[in-house]
Amino acid sequence: MHRIEAIEKLLGIKDVVYELLGWIEHISDEEFEEFCSLVKPPPEDLLQKIESFHSLSCDFNGHCSDVLQRLSLLCSGKGTCSE
Repeated sequence: MHRIEAIEKLLGIKDVVYELLGWIEHISDEEFEEFCSLVKPPPEDLLQKIESFHSLSCDFNGHCSDVLQRLSLLCSGKGTCSE
């Protein structure tokens, strides 16, 4: 994956996350519990946003898993970079 592709994928994820945040900030705790417990089905547009987020995230992870693994090693202090 090229850098510009990674940027485009991350921007797509960011847009969907902002849409989901906008939704969740404007519902009540009761509505949220109903959706989470499946007492009340989520709106179709919300399901599409969640599916989009999942798809974009999986696609990004699939292309960048080696980068993410190296970042994980660095963050855990097991990387080979010296100060």
